[in-house]
Amino acid sequence: MGIGINAFKAAFVANKKGGFGTSQRAGATWRALNSFVESKRWKDVNPTTITTKQIRAFVEHRQAQGVSARSIQNEVSHIRRACMGAGREIGDVKDAKNNWSAARLGVPSGSRIGGKRAIDPERLSLALQNVPPDVAMALRLSEALGLRRQEAVMAGRSLAEWGQALEQAQKAGRGAFLPVGAGTKGGRPRHVLVPLERLASVREVVQKAQEQAAQQKGRVIDAESLKPALKRVSNACARAGLVGEDSNHGIRRLFAHRQVVHYLRSGLSREEALARLSNDLGHGDGRGRWVENNYLRGGEA
Repeated sequence: MGIGINAFKAAFVANKKGGFGTSQRAGATWRALNSFVESKRWKDVNPTTITTKQIRAFVEHRQAQGVSARSIQNEVSHIRRACMGAGREIGDVKDAKNNWSAARLGVPSGSRIGGKRAIDPERLSLALQNVPPDVAMALRLSEALGLRRQEAVMAGRSLAEWGQALEQAQKAGRGAFLPVGAGTKGGRPRHVLVPLERLASVREVVQKAQEQAAQQKGRVIDAESLKPALKRVSNACARAGLVGEDSNHGIRRLFAHRQVVHYLRSGLSREEALARLSNDLGHGDGRGRWVENNYLRGGEA
């Protein structure tokens, strides 16, 4: 009984979408689905055999458990992708008549558009005084360059290159494009623009990070490996109240507001500005509207 968890994992990866973080979240879906299938005593449930009726039953079960609409949407997406990765043709899921559509599967219709705000700069400044120096440095890097938490934690290997690029740009009186490659979602590298008007402040953050990392074996966070480093940051942020809207995502929203204002003031159209911002945040240039909804909604930009 239960599902073939390894079969779901392999099929999901075969679908060739999403990065490490997405695969981790999908792992939680497989565990929840496995528990449900075991409770039903169903046999031979895998990506090639699972039926839409079984998926509907799983959705009803998750709703009864009080799981959020957004989480259920993601879980159904994971299951569909595994089925496609196993070679199944599920058709156009946006067609309400399709048995694989959200409507036919009973998926709740909670909005996938984010409505959270950017962290207040004063709130962030106060919180930085209440976390260890290495954690504060990771958060400052996130604020300066819009980094995800893992990207900030793994930034130690990039600091020297960033420092040189910022120094050269300041001497030339121009902005700088800094490469972000370590810890990115899906392993996709990108370049983040540092506008001339913020060059000096960003360079100061990078210089201080270099000095601090030199005392920590080149690491931004004083930990021996990635997992304890991420846990150290997470625990420190929780103690300082940097959770929910004030988490690292709130810091990325603060960066996004500043960045898009620069682009608009530079004469770019809103569409062009959002495309540039999407690249800066690591979402690619084709997700401008999504970035606007999830990073800028409710702000002045």
